Amino acid sequence: MLVQGANLLNIGATLINEFISKAPSQITSVLSPFTIVACCMSSSALFAINHRKWSVIFNRIADHNKFGKPPNFDKIRKQQEKMAILCIISSFLGIIFALILVLIQESSCNKIPDHKSCGILIPIFWPPEDEVTLLTKRLILIYQCLGCTLHTCFLIPSLIVFGVSNFIAARADHLADLFRELCLIEDAAEQFQHFRIWVQYHQDTIRLCEQLRPVAKSTTGHLTIVYPILLGGLAHQFTMASDEKLSIFMVLFISVGFFICHSGQVIESKVMI
Repeated sequence: MLVQGANLLNIGATLINEFISKAPSQITSVLSPFTIVACCMSSSALFAINHRKWSVIFNRIADHNKFGKPPNFDKIRKQQEKMAILCIISSFLGIIFALILVLIQESSCNKIPDHKSCGILIPIFWPPEDEVTLLTKRLILIYQCLGCTLHTCFLIPSLIVFGVSNFIAARADHLADLFRELCLIEDAAEQFQHFRIWVQYHQDTIRLCEQLRPVAKSTTGHLTIVYPILLGGLAHQFTMASDEKLSIFMVLFISVGFFICHSGQVIESKVMI
């Protein structure tokens, strides 16, 4: 949080400086990183605030004593673990790729007059009368790489929402299988007993969805608001500057948007069946 807060303050100072200097061409290049860091920091903080509520949801999903385990529960769990590892590794590789691009483009960037953001990953505020040395740039670049590595943790809350929705979908499939088995029971008393348990399972699944909705909104809901603004800013900056590393951030936020949107779609598709 300290690293994220320091990055946010520095980029905020850069953004204010661009507004004061009335450089509209540079505002977008600073506004996008500022929004990214703000989203990452807020996602981490909101998940920490709601961690007890998330723990309750996780415990309810993992509790199979009363209603049994859905047949594809273990398969979904392994898929989510692999997806989480893949997202983290892909984020790290994306940061390394962006770092290589920054170093490759540094020589051509230095030819631009009064451009002090060459050789660094994210634009920063620097007093105009001070000269930026190569050692200072390298230290800032290392610090920013560390900060970007920590920022990848904001992928986790959206991925958790996606995983929980898949576990709820597994419960819905389990309910359908139990109902089909219920119809095959010939003894009326036994069938009624199983039907009571099935109704309790159904109501427990509905309560789990109702419990997930406010927690998911409070943790990742703000991302859906800034998502189109951020993608629009990144696309505009990519069009104007042709900066290849911006495509990495675009893919990152498109993945976040996919996880959030598909989570609701998974549950809705099961409800509509």
